[in-house]
Amino acid sequence: MFRILRILLIKDLLMEARGKEILVASIVFALLFLFLLYFALPITQSPIESTNGAFWVVVFFASTLAFSRSFAKERDTGSLETLLLAPVDRSLIFISKALSNLIFVAFVITIALPAFAIFYNFSFLPVLLPFLGIVTVTTVGLVTAGTFMGTLTMQSRAREMLLLLLLFPLLIPLFMGAVNASATLLKAGSTEEATSTWRWIFFFFDLFLPALMVVLFDFLVEE
Repeated sequence: MFRILRILLIKDLLMEARGKEILVASIVFALLFLFLLYFALPITQSPIESTNGAFWVVVFFASTLAFSRSFAKERDTGSLETLLLAPVDRSLIFISKALSNLIFVAFVITIALPAFAIFYNFSFLPVLLPFLGIVTVTTVGLVTAGTFMGTLTMQSRAREMLLLLLLFPLLIPLFMGAVNASATLLKAGSTEEATSTWRWIFFFFDLFLPALMVVLFDFLVEE
C-alpha cells in the first residue's frame, strides 16, 4: 500500500514540477494579496490582529488555487478514468492528491510567512514553533476538505466559483479556530491557552473529517 501511495505521490509531484501551474499561481496570488491587504488593514492600532488576520486570509484563498486544479491534468488529458480503473484502492488516489496539495500549500506558507514578517514588521520568532504547530494542524484540515471539494466540483464548468461556495461555509469553524488560536498565542505566548478552546475543532478537521472523506471519495468518483 505504501509503495503504491509513494508512486502516486511522485506522479502528482512530477506532473506539477513539469508545469508549475499550481505552485507559481498560488505563490504569486499570495504575495499580491498580501500586498493589497497591507494597504487595506490598519496595522498601527492592532498589529497582531491585522497581521494574524491577513495571514490566514491569504493562506485560505491562495490554497483554493491548488484545490481547484487537483485533478485538472487528469481530467484534461482523459487519464482520470484510466487512473480510477487501475487495480489500486481508490482511497490512495485521494490521499496522494491531498498529500501533494499539502506540500504545495506548505511551500506557499513557507514563502508567505517571511513576507508577512517583512511587510508588517512583525516577528514570529518568539512563538515560532507553537505558531507553526497551529499552522500545521489547520493546513491538514484545510487541505483535506479542499481536496475533497475540488474533486466534487471538478466536472463543473464554474468549478472555481462552486468550490468557494461549498468550501468556505464548511471551513468557517476551522478558520475561526485558526485565527483565534494564533491571535491568542501571539498575544499571550501560551500554547495551552491558545488551543484550549479550539482543540476539538482541530481534532474534528484533522482526524474525523479526513477519515470520512477518504471513505466518501470512492462513492464520489463512482458517480
